[in-house]
Amino acid sequence: GDILSMLVGIYGSKELFVNEYRIMLADKLLSNLEYNTDAEVHKLELLKLRFGESSLRSCEVMVKDIDDSKRIHTNIRSTLELNSSRDDPPVVDAAIVSHIFWPHLQRDSMKHHKKIQSKLD
Repeated sequence: GDILSMLVGIYGSKELFVNEYRIMLADKLLSNLEYNTDAEVHKLELLKLRFGESSLRSCEVMVKDIDDSKRIHTNIRSTLELNSSRDDPPVVDAAIVSHIFWPHLQRDSMKHHKKIQSKLD
C-alpha cells in the first residue's frame, strides 16, 4: 500500500485523517507570515484527488481565507503608505478566518493597547 493508506490506517478512518490534516493546515497557514499558499494548494489538490472534494471543502475555504487576507493586507498597507506622512507607516496585520470552516483556535490572553482597553472597559 501507499503512505496515505498507512496514515489513514493509523488514524482509523478517512474522516479522522482529514480532520487532523485540517488542524495542521490551519496552524501552518496562520504561521505563514508571507501569506504564501502555493505549496499548500498543491498538497490540497493531491489530497482532493484521493479523498474527494467534499471532504476537503473546509481546507479549501481556509486557503481562500489566507489568499483573501493577503489581498486585503496588501491594500491596507499600500493605503497606509500613501496616506502616511511618516517614513514608517503603522504596522497593521490581519487574517480573514471563516470560523465555521476553521478548527477552534487557541485563545491566548491578549493585551490591548491602553487606548483600545479604555474603549473596551
